[in-house]
Amino acid sequence: MDYVLPSVQLGLVMVLSSTLNMGWAQAVESEEVAEIPPLTLDTYTANQPATTVQEWVAQLEAIAVPVTGVRLNQSDSGLEIILETAEGQTLSIDSRQFRTEGDRLIADIPNATLAQAFNADNPTAEIANIRVVQIGANTLQVSVTGSNALPTEPIILRANEFAYRLNPPTDRPGEEIEIVVTTAQEGYRVPNATSVTRTPTPIRDIPQSIQVVPQEVLQDQRATNLREALRNVSGVTSGGPAFGTYDQLILRGFLGSNTGNYRRNGVEFPNFVGFSLNPNTERVEVLKGPASVLFGDLAPGGVVNLVTKQPLSVPFAEIEANVGSFGYYRGAVDLSGPLNPERTVLYRLNVAYEDANSFRDFINNRTFFIAPVISWQITDRTRWAVELEYNRDDRITDVGLSIPGVPFSRIRQFPIRRLLNEPGDEFESRYLSILSTLEHNFSQNWQIRNVFNFVDASRNFVQYTNPDALREDGRTLERSQSATEQDITYYLGQIDVTGRFATGPVRHEVVFGTDYLYRKFPSVNFNGQEEVLLDILDPDYGNDTDTFTLGSSFTNPERRFGVFVQDTISFSDRFKLLLGGRYNNALLQQTNRLTDTLIRDQTVENFSPRLGIVYQPADWVSLYASYSRSFEINSGTDAAGNPFDPTFGTQYEIGAKTEFFNGALGATLSLFKIKRDNVLTPDPTDTRFSVQTGEQESQGIELDISGRITPNWSIVASYSYLDAKITRDNRFPEGNRLPSAAPHRFSLWTKYDFDGSLQGLSLGGGIFYVGERWESLNNVYQLPSYTTVDLFAAYRFNPNLTAQVNFKNAFDRRYYEGTFGAVHPGTPRSITASVVYQF
Repeated sequence: MDYVLPSVQLGLVMVLSSTLNMGWAQAVESEEVAEIPPLTLDTYTANQPATTVQEWVAQLEAIAVPVTGVRLNQSDSGLEIILETAEGQTLSIDSRQFRTEGDRLIADIPNATLAQAFNADNPTAEIANIRVVQIGANTLQVSVTGSNALPTEPIILRANEFAYRLNPPTDRPGEEIEIVVTTAQEGYRVPNATSVTRTPTPIRDIPQSIQVVPQEVLQDQRATNLREALRNVSGVTSGGPAFGTYDQLILRGFLGSNTGNYRRNGVEFPNFVGFSLNPNTERVEVLKGPASVLFGDLAPGGVVNLVTKQPLSVPFAEIEANVGSFGYYRGAVDLSGPLNPERTVLYRLNVAYEDANSFRDFINNRTFFIAPVISWQITDRTRWAVELEYNRDDRITDVGLSIPGVPFSRIRQFPIRRLLNEPGDEFESRYLSILSTLEHNFSQNWQIRNVFNFVDASRNFVQYTNPDALREDGRTLERSQSATEQDITYYLGQIDVTGRFATGPVRHEVVFGTDYLYRKFPSVNFNGQEEVLLDILDPDYGNDTDTFTLGSSFTNPERRFGVFVQDTISFSDRFKLLLGGRYNNALLQQTNRLTDTLIRDQTVENFSPRLGIVYQPADWVSLYASYSRSFEINSGTDAAGNPFDPTFGTQYEIGAKTEFFNGALGATLSLFKIKRDNVLTPDPTDTRFSVQTGEQESQGIELDISGRITPNWSIVASYSYLDAKITRDNRFPEGNRLPSAAPHRFSLWTKYDFDGSLQGLSLGGGIFYVGERWESLNNVYQLPSYTTVDLFAAYRFNPNLTAQVNFKNAFDRRYYEGTFGAVHPGTPRSITASVVYQF
């Protein structure tokens, strides 16, 4: 490798990382305020854990702090907004919720209830209005609206003996401001998923199941790939690693498209090139069901969106090192802070290097990753951010254990370490991504956002050995070799406008915009040896192709244009209606570069609707129902030469979203039915061609729970029942099950943070169950169900240093993953030790 981080070669070192997420919360220099404590649950709970039911109930009741009154006070420090609470009760003011929207300063305060709403008009010449209102069962919102622009005079939010400044950082002469740094995280429950929904609407007000795997869960579980992260989400199963290079995911029974179903910060990113849990990943969002209104053509199961870490306004540095089973080493650095005294230009830099072997013979990978981000607050209303990612990945491909025509009863007899391809099957992947986001607030209610994304990538199978058949002797494997070079280029431009307005008593929250995507995937395929034999009982490797011959070469440029609009209409605080639609136009071409022949020139048009309602009979529950459609563009033509129409997905969904323990714990229950029609199936009159008469159906029930049961006890749990099958097809029998769609799937992960004499210690673990799954549409054999158990322990020596150890598959359960005929053995018991130091 060209890139080496020596730190990953240090010996045993272990970790838990608390990612800093800090807004512009600032402690105001005052004789009354000596220090602002770290934002942890200990701020508002007793120092000792509950030992009786009465103590446990008392701690739960203490989570939501009543605000008994609000008043204003003009002091030498500025205008103070004073939140009054009962003696001995302290608000958990979360600095991550401080933000600006147009002319407004906003602070969302969790775990609090308000006795009476507060409103003050024109308290100063710069301020038009100050409001303190309840926006959820246990969340207050403080908003300060400027007369003509964002207020510049100091606005102080005071609660008990603590004070926070709401204004963004400034460089005023003579004004000394103490910056408060906190390592508080979002916890196990996240109330918003803005980048995947394109609106600031809370998840509970969206008529669709949306689940988020936050940073704290990713760190506690030491998730290293999407398969591990999404074990926590119902309705998602793993199809195993394709060729050992990228994760295949099944969402609500349907295999995700390698392009449209995967997003980074809401922008399409090809799954097969570097779409993974890189160290700059803040959280993983899953929007379930069809999402074509917002994102265009994609499979109907849902969207997986990675949200990246953003620059901080305070200096921050974190060094992380990991070492684990099977020769696993990984080092990472996370740096952030301001680049100028005014703190209007911020940066963040994530760098990582990984060197890992495998429990599989000869498999290894070496990966280098770097992601700098620069954000510039050009004015109080305009912000520009540029994110760059570069990833280099070199590894040996892995075809797994499947052989055409060989039953699973024989496959499971193979040692799980056995490699059926060649150790010389090298895979090289590179990508460079540049994402530019320019945002401007016209006012407190209207915002425009312009996004430009460029991706330049390549993925090369230097040599690929494919198992073809097992001879009658039961040990001689026939194989063939090939090679592929593929380039990927993306250009995406997107403009979104979001706004809020009212028509009489009815409130509207709209988002509309347009996007244009140009992408191409030119590829060159080479032929190698046609008969490469391997004795699978006594393998002798080293059968590599010396000279490849040119087989084929294609280029397939695609241009996609879309216009979309969505309106969330609030008839009251408890009843909302969502309406949306998207028009999409795509020009698809393919050229045989060897003959310079245009073999595809197709234009596809489509309209996708979306409809949903949300009703809140009480503050703690939302009931919803929705209808949505998706479309997937098909390639090829029928026997008459007519290009295929899109494959459509139609979903009906109902559900409920609830909050327990004053909002500390949340749950989503959903029932859905998805019909996928216009599916390609063989033409009964000429099987060389296809017709669009196939249908597939998926229906099920999903339950997701996340949050805190007590101040020290966190959980994330999920269960799904899925009935996914073929309902019409010319090749496969009706009723056959869709591959890798487990009928039952369950997960439970829990963590307990000790306090008192054991403060700093965290213990936890999880159970993950996946039911039987068919390997292909032909339903030849089933992969057996399995249950794995993970365990972890972490100790925070001080606010800067944390060590952690994780046991994955602690009881060494043998299991298999796979889809569409591929079978990959799951990782046996492994241990990862890690350490994180922040400064």
